[in-house]
Amino acid sequence: MKNAISKRVWRRMSTLGSKENQPDERSLWVNFVNYDFQIPGHAFAGLKNFSQVVFDPVARWSLALTVMRSAANVTIEFALGLGLALAMVRPFPGRSLVMSILIIPLFISPVIVGQAWALLLQRPFGPTNYLLGQLPHRAVTIGWLSESPWVYFALILSDVWQWTPFMFVTLLAGLTSIPPNLYEASEFDGIGGWLAFRLITPPLLAPMITLAITFRLLDAIRLFDTCSGGVCARRSQGDGPGRSQIRQAANEAQTASIPRNPLLAPSPRARCGRAMIIRRSGAPSRG
Repeated sequence: MKNAISKRVWRRMSTLGSKENQPDERSLWVNFVNYDFQIPGHAFAGLKNFSQVVFDPVARWSLALTVMRSAANVTIEFALGLGLALAMVRPFPGRSLVMSILIIPLFISPVIVGQAWALLLQRPFGPTNYLLGQLPHRAVTIGWLSESPWVYFALILSDVWQWTPFMFVTLLAGLTSIPPNLYEASEFDGIGGWLAFRLITPPLLAPMITLAITFRLLDAIRLFDTCSGGVCARRSQGDGPGRSQIRQAANEAQTASIPRNPLLAPSPRARCGRAMIIRRSGAPSRG
């Protein structure tokens, strides 16, 4: 009886496992064929799809831009998080309240963060240009959501505001785990200040630094939530960075009689968005 039940359970688990792996298997199969809904049959393409991605200028530029943006995000977040952790490692009155306020952005949805920053940076209704204009006492008309390179600063700013608390909390946990008697022993030996910090803190904090930077790098390359939430979505009103290249690539793909690359093939929603981009190519930029 037990053997029959175990066989039935094993059979059910294997069936569920095979069904769960079907999307992954289909995605792997699509990478090696000329997949197109308009063409019956899917001829085997081998590594040609990958070679098209490697030699595609838009794909290379997108990859380089993602690497640069992710590196900038993580570097700024690490510097700010380490500074905040060093400032908050010693107890002081109101420390719990300040820490609670600092980690609030960490619990906000990225879509909400993108929409909030889009409203703050939108031209002419957002307050950012007005506040910046008070410094030189002249009008500031920066298109943060449509002009290059300002849109990249907007993306970095929104990402840094949300994920600096993650660096802060992680590094603060590492700093509090360092035994204080090490600093006391260094003072007893006549080593203090910056030299004691350099010899004790970075080596003992290195595992937490590696963990925090690794997690943030893996997460920084995914900017879809914040981008679709508003910071990049508002670029549909103007001609943001990369839009001319995408429009040119879309026009060439429509006119050229070449097999389509499934790795670069857009979804139906992306096709609608691309059609809107091409249709609104002559629209004036409103920020």
